Amino acid sequence: MKDIIQIEFKRLIGKKYYYIILIVFIYCVILNISLLDKYNIYDNTGNIVISYKDNLKISKNKPNVTLDQTTIDNIINTSQNNNYLYTSNLTLLVAGNYNKNINLLTLNDINNFYNQRINNIAINMGGSIYSDTAYTIANKSNFSMDTPIQYGYAEGWKIVNNTLTDFVTIIILIIPYLLTPLFTYTENSTMKSLIFSCKYGKKDLVLARFLSAYLIESIIYTTCIIIFTFIPLIIFGKQGTLLPIQSSIKFLFSPYDLTYLSQYFINISIGLIALFILVSLNLLISIINEKIISTSIIYTFYIIISIMLRKTSLFISHYFLNFIPYHMVDFNSYYIHPDIYIINNLIIPAHWWVMIIGIVQILIYIYLCYKLAIQFTLKNKSDSPFLLFTIQQNLL
Repeated sequence: MKDIIQIEFKRLIGKKYYYIILIVFIYCVILNISLLDKYNIYDNTGNIVISYKDNLKISKNKPNVTLDQTTIDNIINTSQNNNYLYTSNLTLLVAGNYNKNINLLTLNDINNFYNQRINNIAINMGGSIYSDTAYTIANKSNFSMDTPIQYGYAEGWKIVNNTLTDFVTIIILIIPYLLTPLFTYTENSTMKSLIFSCKYGKKDLVLARFLSAYLIESIIYTTCIIIFTFIPLIIFGKQGTLLPIQSSIKFLFSPYDLTYLSQYFINISIGLIALFILVSLNLLISIINEKIISTSIIYTFYIIISIMLRKTSLFISHYFLNFIPYHMVDFNSYYIHPDIYIINNLIIPAHWWVMIIGIVQILIYIYLCYKLAIQFTLKNKSDSPFLLFTIQQNLL
């Protein structure tokens, strides 16, 4: 079985694997270098007064602080001089919690910072189908003046998590195309006859090819994610791994107490599950169809339909679109305007429920694929020896 897996890896991927790595590496380098310009500070004439190197260097060396009454008060008093990334982001974080100018905040506003945040969380969750439970979830947040949000430099992790959606979407849509030839054959191909006549037996062969598919996709996905992760962490720094995502203005109103690292692992796990679903679907189509071109056309049609389906209805999104791979990897939606599921009076965040249903989908697809592949093999068993003999004679 190990030999079959190695052969399938060489047949399906081979040197393509190194080309994929090179393309991903170049893409990630260009992407992160292009982001550097936004860290330059310009004056009114368009001249750089603080370069991105100085901006990032000074911000990296700043200590972590807790977002308590003293810190908020200091931010308000020095808001006009916050040019560097560290202090400007901290100012935006405080200002983003209110609907008025930061200089107009009163002592009462400062003391009610976390109560105001809870109200904003509930408003953000107003788009959920269970909007009546929004305040219940918002009040479960552990952050308060007694246990304030910890803020610090985490630009590397912010970039990784904020740009992961587009990257993973591209990866999971493309990889299944590479595995299309696994159960398909070109017109007049002799490969089919050779496969069904091999010494390993039909069940071992089918099982080995399934293992090849999921192993290949896992290797490619993991390699791409590692490259995508390490390049921004090298350029922008790995600091802030265990800081809460609420220390970013983008996720200040997230009801879930997650660190950047835990958010990252949730995101890439959902991405891997979405990839497994698409690969399983592609294998199912190829087993039934047997033709490379038509399988690719059917799969492409499915992808186009998935992209065209928009989340315009709460009901449809909640019960259907959230579990389509293309929409599963819309990672920011899990934290900014999160949906929830209530099962037996248990409140389950959307990111966990999507993973559970995704795994169920994979198991169903694998079962169908395996049964159909075995049935197809049995159907072709009687013809294989004669066909193999014919092939051998033709080769001679």
